[in-house]
Amino acid sequence: MKKELGIFQNKPEEPGSRVKHILAVVEHFNLLVEKKIILILGNTIYLKRDLWGKEPEVAKSWIENTYIFLRMKQGAKVGPTIYFWDMEADQLIGKFEDGKAVLSTEDQGG
Repeated sequence: MKKELGIFQNKPEEPGSRVKHILAVVEHFNLLVEKKIILILGNTIYLKRDLWGKEPEVAKSWIENTYIFLRMKQGAKVGPTIYFWDMEADQLIGKFEDGKAVLSTEDQGG
């Protein structure tokens, strides 16, 4: 399970590794969805907040990699905002909007 979660915490560093990274994101995200660790309902992603860890950059990588999955696997269109909800606390924890990962105010320490 750590391998599935770890892939979302990274961004590809080398240009040639981008395709490999996209394929790995799709594969591992599929496993998380199948295991019902993540639930996708339209433009809203429900997950447990602790999957993101405590670092804002890790959470932003999760958001960006989820966007990759939705575009590649689900055929999501460019433009609509994608919302991320904590399934335990039932609150918004982040979103992908206008091409940027945005964390809720609480997660940014404000």
